[in-house]
Amino acid sequence: MQSKIMSRGNLLQTNDHLGDIQNAFKAGNRKAMVEIISAIIKDHEATQQQLLLTARIAAKIGEMKLAIIVIDKFADVKPDSSETQLSKASLLAELGQVTQALEYVTCKSSSHPAINHFIGTVRSQLGDIRGALKHFREVVKVWPNAGQTWYMIASLKTFTQEDSDLKSLFNSIKLIEGANSLSRATFYYALGKAQHDLGHYQKAGEAYLQGAKLISVDKKYHAAADQQVVKAIVNSFNSDSLASLSKNQLCHEFSPIFIFGLPRSGTTLIERIISSHSHVIAGGEVDFMQKSTIEMKGMSIQHAKAFENKFAEPQLSWEHLAKLYLHLVKERFGEVGTIVDKNLGNSRYLGLISRVFPNSPKLWVRRDPMDAALSCFRTCFSGSMHWSWSFENIARYFVLEDVLFEHWYKIFGDEILVVPYEEFVASPQIWSKKIFEHCHLSDENTLSHFHLNKQESVTSSSAQVRKPVYQDSVGISETYLSIMKPFIDNYGV
Repeated sequence: MQSKIMSRGNLLQTNDHLGDIQNAFKAGNRKAMVEIISAIIKDHEATQQQLLLTARIAAKIGEMKLAIIVIDKFADVKPDSSETQLSKASLLAELGQVTQALEYVTCKSSSHPAINHFIGTVRSQLGDIRGALKHFREVVKVWPNAGQTWYMIASLKTFTQEDSDLKSLFNSIKLIEGANSLSRATFYYALGKAQHDLGHYQKAGEAYLQGAKLISVDKKYHAAADQQVVKAIVNSFNSDSLASLSKNQLCHEFSPIFIFGLPRSGTTLIERIISSHSHVIAGGEVDFMQKSTIEMKGMSIQHAKAFENKFAEPQLSWEHLAKLYLHLVKERFGEVGTIVDKNLGNSRYLGLISRVFPNSPKLWVRRDPMDAALSCFRTCFSGSMHWSWSFENIARYFVLEDVLFEHWYKIFGDEILVVPYEEFVASPQIWSKKIFEHCHLSDENTLSHFHLNKQESVTSSSAQVRKPVYQDSVGISETYLSIMKPFIDNYGV
């Protein structure tokens, strides 16, 4: 790919930079992608749209500094445009530069509802619930059928019967049918949360079902394809095949801590407690394993073997990936200590993780499947978790994650600390001690103050982790059994 770039003569005069990046991505040529992005930065003819796409690509491969340079150049084209400001701020937030994103849009003094929604979202991630609600309320004054904003309001508070927000929400019901499908869907999730807070569980269930039905039209879960992926992982990785691979033999001062587990199973809670330690930072759902293994062009034993063969000695391949992972950590977080990586896709990468970071602590959080399923169904995820729109698909996804858990635990055994959510919230002191011992960290009594942790939280649990440990969610599915039969039938509870 590099020779191809050089043979073009003056690359800066061409208009096919983005095509070159796409080809480099397919070839697993990270170096070429970085070179092309650097060339686009110097290209004075690049359009604003090209710059935005380039910034997003740089972010996708984890090159944060390059992404920021490009997005700054993008914003300079039309600095006073609300759309430009929102695009730049959104990318900064995606890169983990949440405070910088907030400062950028705040100094622009825009009153655009979309900007207010963004500011509210960022403030909620930073734990400023009061400030977040203030901005969200400004949005719904102008856009009363803004479903996404109502959903954020609902996520940050507990509604009461005399609540002014509740009255405004109910008054907006008659307006919601004029909104787009995503706004209608998220509005019904907000309505479901309000009915839940009031103890009207049947009405809440009906609202959640309505929201899920709307959103599932455009966001399909391909269960058969997902089953094939998991089947391939299980068939590819076993004790013998893993033993046939080399592994990283370098001793890294700050190897990451990996947390595995289903969404809404308590992984964010455990992460916040660990990251309240003075030498640890919350990585959230960073996808550094996916980004750092782009060059492998696949995640099977065969891909790993082929990648090893590209190096003079096989262990050098894994040392290369470890250095790349830690480079991405430094790009995003700077010179920090140990990162906690709780990316939801890591259950599919554990075989590779064991070669890249063989000494990294591994924890797997397990929660009652009924409670976890209900919590997923009640959450309008912003990512690609399209299985969460129906109890049938939630069951299918949970079964696959159970298969992976059982498979990896059979291979790694006590290298994985299994943390039962219900036991943790019942006896947090006991389990915190176990967790810190497993992670080779001193116990700094973080349990007493983890909810005061100022690090941002960008997961769907961002509001809950600002509270001390509580047990209110244990057994919550008992109130929704009437709508959970599809999960029970497909999961086999």
